[in-house]
Amino acid sequence: MESILIILISAAIFFAIALWLAIDSEHIAKWTQIAFFIAIIGGLFIYGSINSFIYGAEPLSAVLRTVVDLGKMFGNTGGDNFEKFKNAVGINPGLSVFYWLIHFFAYYSLVSAVILLIGDNVLRKMRIFFLKIHDIEIIYGINEHTINTGRELVKNDKASVVFVGNGAGYESTIRCMGGICFSDNDAKKPTKKFLKRLSLKRYKGKIRISALSVNEDANFDYASKMMKCLQEFGISPVQTELVLFGREDIENNYFQALGNTYGYGSVFAFNSPELTARILLRKYPVCNTIPFNSKAKAERDVSALIIGFGHVGQELLRRIVSGGQFEGSEFKVCVFDPNVHKKDGFYRVRYEAMLENYDISFMPYDGRSSQLTDYVKENAANLTSIYITVGNESAGRDMAYGIHEILSKAGCQAPIYQCCDGSVIYYKEDMHCEITDTFAPEIIYDRNIDQLAREINHFYRGDSEAADEQWKDCAYFDRMSCRASADYLSGLIGRLGISGSEEITPECMENLAKSEHERWCAFHYSMGYRCMTEDEIKAREEQYKQDKSTRITKDNANKIHACLIPWDDLDELSRYENSVTGKNLDYKQMDRDNIVTMVKLLLD
Repeated sequence: MESILIILISAAIFFAIALWLAIDSEHIAKWTQIAFFIAIIGGLFIYGSINSFIYGAEPLSAVLRTVVDLGKMFGNTGGDNFEKFKNAVGINPGLSVFYWLIHFFAYYSLVSAVILLIGDNVLRKMRIFFLKIHDIEIIYGINEHTINTGRELVKNDKASVVFVGNGAGYESTIRCMGGICFSDNDAKKPTKKFLKRLSLKRYKGKIRISALSVNEDANFDYASKMMKCLQEFGISPVQTELVLFGREDIENNYFQALGNTYGYGSVFAFNSPELTARILLRKYPVCNTIPFNSKAKAERDVSALIIGFGHVGQELLRRIVSGGQFEGSEFKVCVFDPNVHKKDGFYRVRYEAMLENYDISFMPYDGRSSQLTDYVKENAANLTSIYITVGNESAGRDMAYGIHEILSKAGCQAPIYQCCDGSVIYYKEDMHCEITDTFAPEIIYDRNIDQLAREINHFYRGDSEAADEQWKDCAYFDRMSCRASADYLSGLIGRLGISGSEEITPECMENLAKSEHERWCAFHYSMGYRCMTEDEIKAREEQYKQDKSTRITKDNANKIHACLIPWDDLDELSRYENSVTGKNLDYKQMDRDNIVTMVKLLLD
């Protein structure tokens, strides 16, 4: 009985060490190197002393024997040479401990590789077993962003993380965080065989697929194949969720489970330029760059400078137009990019009406050119914000420092922001920076960024269905509309310091409503809409007479809207539409109601 107990305890200790070595293999490898170095130095002293004592008369033989014995030390316990060592150096407790410690380091160096191999296999099987117990996070694409994401998910959620992709150089990091890595074709092009390997046959927990590789087409393909596998495996849509790095306007509706159409129970698709631009203007709204009076009227014009017109710069321009409209303020943006005329073709076609209706100019010069420095000097007193989106953090930092120096010499200040890969950098007045990670798990997974937008959508739909369920069915344009309203009004209301303890004065309400109308118009222009012509309104009127479900002032299919007009013209449009439909529409009041609703949602 005693021998069995010793065997069991020894086995438990051995496998505990094996698993520990496998989990922390990155650090264990360093310790193995240290142990090997200590063993070599100590072994030279031990076996040099022994062979010098015995074969001192034959120096060459003593040297060769020392080298051979040093190699043999890594494969034996050292017991057969201990007496020789005592004879050579004398009986000393300290030297005895030294002798056995050196042999331990030598033995440890030899067997650690074996233990690591055994531990890795045991650990993988154990973690696959735990997939049956925990929720599963399958992350497709292995890079710095996804590794950091996986680490946070393991830390904050009770979930097993499975990485899929070419993980060369990341295996030990994935093991350290408690994850599993698969790089075979059955995993990268998911098949039922891969799902069986994950023991999903009778799985009842939650499965989240995160397709986050840098290749958007590969993400779409992976998510599509995985959706088919999950369906064949009999996994219910309510158990599944998809987080997709790709184009929301196309892919969100494709993957969403609707009615009898199989899909993922929840889908969050995001485009990197959209997300980066949104995070920047959500955290640092345009309204924070200008002063307002107590009646919610802007007291300064908005004048922004954008340097770089790649994907992020193009998205940022749209959002600045949408988020930079305020009653009492004129709006102006200047874009610098040496290759702007090679990048703006599709953009000009898609957003023609936006470029026609707002003061937006393009300068074909670099952010470090004399033309840029001259522009900053001439407009130093008017600039309210600078956005650098050149795609190179080092070059962007040089531009930020140079612009800051010009503004300082002119006695002026303006916030400077840089958009980098996965982050937003805000350069403060002293040029110390504040960095926001746009690829953070709390943004991608927690959905807090869309909480207010979901509530707005829920309020206007007005039925009893849960807000989250309504949001799942929300079309791309409607989501963008709710987000634009939420981000703009939450920033503006916060900027004005409006609280629930005081009533909004009529004049303040009217200015807020005017700002909201200007924001609403700018949002539609930034989504590719244009204003209806009189002939188009008359044509819509004729359609309405044939089909009462027709909206006279709104044609989403052709992206035209009759309400894209100045505030003072809304009363006439309301009277016209009411005379045709017999309704009692008041477009100005709708903007006022928007303000009341937002204040209520923000302050409840």
